Amino acid sequence: MRDYFDRLTVANADKTYPSFAGFLNSGGDPSKAQFPLTMPNLTPNEASALGFVGGKGEAIPGVSQASVSGAPGVPQTTQLTSDQMFYMAKERARQAQLSGQKPGPWASSVMANRQAGINIANRIANLQQTAQTPGMAPARSENIQDRIERLTNRQGNIEARRQRLLQPGAQGGA
Repeated sequence: MRDYFDRLTVANADKTYPSFAGFLNSGGDPSKAQFPLTMPNLTPNEASALGFVGGKGEAIPGVSQASVSGAPGVPQTTQLTSDQMFYMAKERARQAQLSGQKPGPWASSVMANRQAGINIANRIANLQQTAQTPGMAPARSENIQDRIERLTNRQGNIEARRQRLLQPGAQGGA
């Protein structure tokens, strides 16, 4: 934050604040009361530290304040999306780790479940690529297809478990 403030100060060193007397002398011209502040870009570390992006530079799946407050004409949010819930689990786990504790059971389960789904998807993709190899023995090809089918079933089970974890009320313990 200090580095960003220093860059902001240097970028605006040649500018002066408008005076109230100048505003009054202009007859209340709003342009005389404006200060043309130059905002320098954030570095990736600053954007992460200020919470504009996640700790690894990923986009944060945010919830708009208008949807939370129920502003007129905006549908009110009653449940977070799965991406928002996963980000919340990662944040809770990170905060627990920074304070020297283990993540709570909900955050641990959500993160482990997501990683298992990613691993299985990668294994399926590798097996499908292997199955495309020309000249493969029919028995080996059948084994690969059976394995892909089992992994696909397992992937469906993991997705169902993930949906159960991300349902409201399943957050106990984090």
